[in-house]
Amino acid sequence: MNISQVLIGFQILVQLFLKTESQSADICIEAETCSSCLRTHFSCQWCRDINYVDSRCQSNSSSSAESFSLCSNWTFPVSSVAEVSHDFNSTVQVKPSRIKISNLRPGEEMNVSVTVKSSRDFPLDVYYLMDFSHSMKDDLTQLRKLSKEITDSLHEISPSYGIGLGTFVDKPTFPYAISEPGRIEMPCSDPPCQAVHSFRHVMNITHGTAANSDFTDKLNSVNISSNVDKPEGGFDAIVQVAVCSQIGWRDVSRRVILFASDATYHVAGDGILAGIIRPNRAQCGMGEGNEYVESLNEDYPSIGQLNKVLIEQQIIPIFAVTGEVLEDYLHLSNRLVQLSSVGQLSSTSDDIVELIKERLEDIVKNTQLSPDNPPEVQVIVTPFCSGNQVPTENGRGCSNVSMEEEVSFTITVRVDQCNEEGDNNYNFNIEVPGISKIPVSISLTCDCPCEEEKNVSRNSPLCLGVGDLVCGACQCHQEEGEEGGGGDCRDSADCGGAESGTCICGECDCQEGIYGDHCECSNTTCPVGENGELCSGNGNCSCGECICHKNNGEALFTGDECGCTVSKQRCMLGDLECSGPANGECACGECKCRSTGQFTYTGQYCEICPECGPLDCKLYRECVICVHANAGNTENCDCPGEAALSEGDTADTNKFEVYKTCPPIPHSYDVSCDLNFHILYTDYGLVKQRTLDMILIDRLLDCPKPPNIVAIVAGSVGGILAIGALLLVLYKVYISTLDKREYEKFLNERSRAKWNSAYSPVYKTPTTIYTNPLFTAPSDVDFKAK
Repeated sequence: MNISQVLIGFQILVQLFLKTESQSADICIEAETCSSCLRTHFSCQWCRDINYVDSRCQSNSSSSAESFSLCSNWTFPVSSVAEVSHDFNSTVQVKPSRIKISNLRPGEEMNVSVTVKSSRDFPLDVYYLMDFSHSMKDDLTQLRKLSKEITDSLHEISPSYGIGLGTFVDKPTFPYAISEPGRIEMPCSDPPCQAVHSFRHVMNITHGTAANSDFTDKLNSVNISSNVDKPEGGFDAIVQVAVCSQIGWRDVSRRVILFASDATYHVAGDGILAGIIRPNRAQCGMGEGNEYVESLNEDYPSIGQLNKVLIEQQIIPIFAVTGEVLEDYLHLSNRLVQLSSVGQLSSTSDDIVELIKERLEDIVKNTQLSPDNPPEVQVIVTPFCSGNQVPTENGRGCSNVSMEEEVSFTITVRVDQCNEEGDNNYNFNIEVPGISKIPVSISLTCDCPCEEEKNVSRNSPLCLGVGDLVCGACQCHQEEGEEGGGGDCRDSADCGGAESGTCICGECDCQEGIYGDHCECSNTTCPVGENGELCSGNGNCSCGECICHKNNGEALFTGDECGCTVSKQRCMLGDLECSGPANGECACGECKCRSTGQFTYTGQYCEICPECGPLDCKLYRECVICVHANAGNTENCDCPGEAALSEGDTADTNKFEVYKTCPPIPHSYDVSCDLNFHILYTDYGLVKQRTLDMILIDRLLDCPKPPNIVAIVAGSVGGILAIGALLLVLYKVYISTLDKREYEKFLNERSRAKWNSAYSPVYKTPTTIYTNPLFTAPSDVDFKAK
């Protein structure tokens, strides 16, 4: 190494410490590498000159003239826009048709102008999708009468129009339709009537002079159908019309589905009532006879799927519905990102022509843009409405746009941050609903070419051999630079104490199993899993934290102790996780089943539902009352399957292995009596799908027994007599006891009396003797002598 190289290297190292007051106000000067410079702000630029001594990263807007003159090699990517455009004509209504943005910097906004012009000659494809449930019978009759007027109204909107036809009812199984033998194929009691179907494609989209006659002929050739429940399977039909190639959509056309119904709709999750738990794949499932054959294998689509399919296929739905369900479809329209329209249909569809014309004209007059951008890309649509044009409610377009009138937009695109691990190229579409889509591609500049390995000089002499020359600047090796290694300790306390390590010559000498600049790390202090092992045995312990095992960069386990497996294998039943989101969710590799309202799901895959489908007793209430009232005759009763009265007064349920006894139903004519009935069913399949075998009704009403008047009277009289007799007996016992006590007392007193046997104790002598006190009586002798 010669003296000149040493001087140049020293000069390059000195520039790291040179900062002026003017640079302190620059947001770019803190960046130390070329890539960090470009990512700091879209105005930042990097100087690649080797001998440059000022701050290499500076703002393009605030750099002084002196700085520019001192550096001759700046890295400053400049963004650009490339557009592909064609002149407006009958099939081109959008400029540009493709947008490519190159070298966009993080945080930089790029504006692109878009112009849309509605042409009267632009092709129009309309698919008439009609509800063929029995309640639409009068509507079909009226539609046959108005078929020519419908095609004429389409011709007024666009001479290049096409029309197709399809019908829908619902899934051909219980509880959506009557499933007893023959009723799926012939569901109506007033033939002619076609079978229950989720969707049937009747007529390809036909153009030109044949459209009118073919549409009329097809309407006259189809018959009405029927089902049981109120909601219909219209979502199944819309998805099939959108994704199936048999429909005949033209590549360049305004695509419209005219959806006519008098009922609301089934959504994802309703299929579980029939044991259908596989999510809808939003793929074409048309089979022989142009009928949707996957209906019984896949659930209804969700509103999110419906939205995605309509956007991808550039289809605008028009919902022509009766007043009873108008609010439901207005709510649906508000949840659709794609342009849609809702119109009220009369009960007999006699105003269908006016409704079609009005809704289609509104759509043609409505011009807006809908970006389908990824979350990393910010897209702002700014319309410029002129003349009689009025901004739309969502702020992304203009309404009241006349034919051949242009609408201008400004699209502002920004990406705020670079993706550190993935690709920084983005591709998405800006949808022009019902017309076309504009593909947009963005390449984000986040790194400098001079940082590529082939352009880096390792251990460059210009960096004194202790650093790499990258983009004109020295990047020092960490072990030799100012941020070099070492614990920088003074005593053992700086090394976690004597038990962890000791300080030797300013560096920590850690004990076995302990590491880190300050002996702060250990591979034995990580969380212990339920099995008693560090990191549950599913990861490595690093500085007190579990690093879970990975496979090709993807973690196999999660959690602080790596106790949860990422694999969902034990949760998968076929290609369905825990039998669908309505049943449960996979947590730590096991299904956690849900309990919602009256439904509780069990089993390894949450596939078992004891109360779902045919076990819902409320479904059979009207059938049971009707069959009992008609003495077992089911002819005029709306029953979903076989129903019968018991042979005896009550059903002998001991004959059946699988049955359910439903809650009693109060009798219509005698509310004191109840109707008892039982459901006989069969479980089959892995998901315990149930089918209804029979509804068995007790022939005898369950009534309370009348009171026994004789028994009641006899009991009452007997009770009174018994009580009277008992009272007499008690009274007699009481008197006898009292007499006995008095007699014993008399005897006792008599025994104690002392009587004189000579005289009566009440005798009194009648003689009274008086004595003279002066008289002395003579002695007895003298007296006797004289």
